[in-house]
Amino acid sequence: MAVVAANPILSVVLHALGATSAAWCYTPQQQLRGWSWQTYWLAQASICWLLAPMLGAWITIPQLAADPTTQKWWKVCMPCQQPLRLIALNRPNLSWGLAALEHRWDNGHHGWRQDDIFMAYLGLTDAVRRGLIDRPTHHDPQERVPAFWGPNYDWTPDQDHGGVLMKTFQAMLLQTDGRKILLLPAWPKDWDADFKLRAPYQTIVEGRYRDDRLQSLQITPETRRADLADAGRF
Repeated sequence: MAVVAANPILSVVLHALGATSAAWCYTPQQQLRGWSWQTYWLAQASICWLLAPMLGAWITIPQLAADPTTQKWWKVCMPCQQPLRLIALNRPNLSWGLAALEHRWDNGHHGWRQDDIFMAYLGLTDAVRRGLIDRPTHHDPQERVPAFWGPNYDWTPDQDHGGVLMKTFQAMLLQTDGRKILLLPAWPKDWDADFKLRAPYQTIVEGRYRDDRLQSLQITPETRRADLADAGRF
C-alpha cells in the first residue's frame, strides 16, 4: 500500500471544502418558504447526503467511473450511513478520544448531540451516568406525553434526542469490537440491570446485574462466550 506524506495545507483546504459543501444544504432555505418542512428536508438530504457524495466520488476517485461496480459504490456510500468508530474501548489511541472530548467547546445532553454516546464508548462511566440522567428531563412543557422531548434544534417531539438516549443506554451495557464482546463497559456499579441485547454474528446477550455482581449471563450461541472480553471479570 502506498504511503501518503502528511500535507497540512492540503488537509485544511479539503476540510474547508467539506465544510462549505455541508453548509450548502442550508443555503436555499429562504427561497423555499412555501415548501413543507418534511419536503424540504427530504429534498436537501437526498441531494447533500446522497447525490453529492456520489458525484464527488465519481469525479475524484480514479477508475470509479470506468468500473462502477456495486462493491465500490457501497464503499463510497457507507461512511454516509454509519460512523466509523476508530477510537473506543479495546482500541488503540484511546487517549486521543479523551483529549478530543475534553477540548470540545460545544457540549450538552440534548437533541442530536452525541456526547453521551462518545462518553460510553470511551468508558467514562460517571460522566455518561450524569448525561443519561439529565437527558430524559428535557420534556417539552407544552406536550402531555413525558417522552415528547424538546424543543432542541427543530421540532417536538425530538426523535434524535430519544435515539441518542437509547443508543447511550445500550452502549453502557454492551459494546463490540469485531468479534469481541465488551460487557458492561460503562455501567455504574451501583445500578441494577436486566438486559437482553443483540450483538453481531446473530448473537443474543442476556443477563442480570445486581449489587455490583453479574448474577446470570446467557450468550446465544454459546460458542460466542469465548469472545467475551475480560471474561474473568464475570
